[in-house]
Amino acid sequence: IFFRFSASSFGKFPEDETMPPAKETPLPRMETSIIACIQLGEAVAITMLFPVVPFLVREFPEVDAADHSQVTFYASILASVFQFAQFISSFWWGSLSDTLGRKPILLIGLASSCATNILFGFAQSLKAAMVARALGGLMNGNVAVAKTYMREITDATNQGKGFAMFGTVWGLGSIIGPILGGYLSFPSTRMPGLFPQDSLFGIHPFLLPSLCSALVSFSAFVLGFCFLRETRPPSLTVFHLMRKKSRNWDRMEESVESPKPAPAPSGCFSSKGRAALLEVLRTPGVTPVILANTNLGFFVTAAQELLPLWATTPPSEGGLAFQPSDISNVNVWMGVCLIFWNTFVLTRINRAVGSIRMFKYAACCWPFIIGFTPFTHLLLGDKALLWTVMLVAFTIRPLAGCCSFTGIGLLINNSVSNNVGALNGFAQSLVSLTRGCAPFFCGLMLSWGQSNHLGFPFDYHFPWLVLSLCSSFNLLLACFFPERLNHRAEDLAKVPSENHELEVCDSQEVCERELSTHLSFDVNPGATQGLVEYAEQDDGVLLENHESQASLLHPLKAVVSDSVDDLRVQQRVFKA
Repeated sequence: IFFRFSASSFGKFPEDETMPPAKETPLPRMETSIIACIQLGEAVAITMLFPVVPFLVREFPEVDAADHSQVTFYASILASVFQFAQFISSFWWGSLSDTLGRKPILLIGLASSCATNILFGFAQSLKAAMVARALGGLMNGNVAVAKTYMREITDATNQGKGFAMFGTVWGLGSIIGPILGGYLSFPSTRMPGLFPQDSLFGIHPFLLPSLCSALVSFSAFVLGFCFLRETRPPSLTVFHLMRKKSRNWDRMEESVESPKPAPAPSGCFSSKGRAALLEVLRTPGVTPVILANTNLGFFVTAAQELLPLWATTPPSEGGLAFQPSDISNVNVWMGVCLIFWNTFVLTRINRAVGSIRMFKYAACCWPFIIGFTPFTHLLLGDKALLWTVMLVAFTIRPLAGCCSFTGIGLLINNSVSNNVGALNGFAQSLVSLTRGCAPFFCGLMLSWGQSNHLGFPFDYHFPWLVLSLCSSFNLLLACFFPERLNHRAEDLAKVPSENHELEVCDSQEVCERELSTHLSFDVNPGATQGLVEYAEQDDGVLLENHESQASLLHPLKAVVSDSVDDLRVQQRVFKA
């Protein structure tokens, strides 16, 4: 069905009649390849833990390996620590990238990922493993910064393909990560001749996959350090930080003779920076998109973490008695499907129906995909049928995943034209919070369902049905997405509006604030008085004659830069 989607069958979006057709711009190969390597390192570091976390927790002395409910509880905590740490740090890393530039933040994240992976491999207690995972989340904000970087190296014609790359790389990481975790962990058990029990890898059963993951991050670090170009000129340098201690900071800044870099939003630690973020969140359509992204991260992560916890339990408790290699096979299959969908299908769907409808279609699938999973327990008597049904289900799930995550990523980046790094960081911070709660939440529900001796639906089905209900909430949120989010905010600013009615601001301050909100530059204080006076005199109606409009919009020269000569842009600003 998705292959047969066409733009004509769904009609045109309201903005499409005014958006001129454009030839697709090729993606910059070097930058896109390096960002792909960076994301691959992140995906491998996260997914390699999925198939082995219950078995790894059993090795720690604090855990009773015979108590399945205790193993489930501690495994969910270990899986949550990384996301809780990213909740604390993601907004600050994203906002800091608006100030220091994208490249240094990406490199810091890669270096910390490499170091914390090695620390995690050497952990011999649950506390040490949790500390290593927490440090990995605190010192790494690359998920949000990489999306901001991708937005800055793409335009409206190739943005969809660029963001689809994230799903493709995640699919590749979903193949490599589970293979590393499922087949290289506990090497002394699998290959005792090569790795004796008293060897380094026998004492530390998860060190070998951790070293491999660290190698991927280190390779991405070297590539990024040597070849990644900066897309955001830093507005704050070490030299500036040293000079900021001077009492005459403002005067000294004015005396600097070197050319100033492009202005950036206020620092993430300043009150002005937080105020800028609040202004962004007040933009129509941003809040429901952020909430949908947060909910999406919650139920997808919960389902992903719940699968190995549930599938590795004995059949008497509703599980499938899977081994780490079985979980790895499932994750590898989903990774292969994810690569296929992102490479050959996703871009066509996005072009045909737009990001909003693509997200809605995926939201319709999630309740059925998640709710169906625990019922595969009924097929344990026929292994062939069980694996056939599971492979079909886990073929559709990656399609829903790539449409959801790529669609919501495009909608977030299309919603604003300024403070993009801070917005992506804030969105990632909320997602990390829910992703941190998700394993703990689903672990508690599964532990309760397996031990309460109640029947359906309060047994092992309970967490799956709750997640299915949570996923349906995104359908409601999607109804509040404005159609303008199908296009980038700065591209819409170039389109003349057909509605010439002008809404008069109540005061000069309100007018200046509204203009600052809609534009990507600050409005000079007091410069809008001419606009307010004209709006009051002319009843707020723009003339149809272009020559009259040009003279009418002359007060804009006091508000915007003289370089803004495009009459359509001036009309858009005046309407705002």
